Amino acid sequence: MSDPTMAAEPTTFFDRYLLDPAQEEPIDGWVKRWHNLADEADPPLHAFLGLTAAEYALWVYDPDVLPTIRIARLSGQSLAEVVSNRLAELDHAEAPRDDTRRNGLRLWLDQQAQEAPPPPDGPDNHACLPPQPEYLGPFPPPRTNRDRPATRPRHPRPDRR
Repeated sequence: MSDPTMAAEPTTFFDRYLLDPAQEEPIDGWVKRWHNLADEADPPLHAFLGLTAAEYALWVYDPDVLPTIRIARLSGQSLAEVVSNRLAELDHAEAPRDDTRRNGLRLWLDQQAQEAPPPPDGPDNHACLPPQPEYLGPFPPPRTNRDRPATRPRHPRPDRR
């Protein structure tokens, strides 16, 4: 007879990773196993790995993000919040800069912000405040190339003799 208090055997990569981050089988083995499945009715790769679509997209941008996803799941914090904290750590780290990883995390955060539903209007929201100008500093905002008028192309002067 089985004991109902015994936890079921983890069935996905991430279920096992949550229990033991130092597990022997890397995620690449699970991806390879998914590719070898012949049935079209099999779950999408992210579900086979035990990740949500957002977690999978994040992992595609940064393969070293699994500990961050684990922290989000175990702490109950939102994944975007934990990723923002991770990005801040990377920005302040004294290690060599890894701009590819930083840019991937920023891109993922931007996509999550665009997909998030707008907050409801209400007393706790700032939707009732009048729109504010973009720049409130003591000096005029810096000019960008878009602010500059287009210049005429320079033509070579004809030879004057």
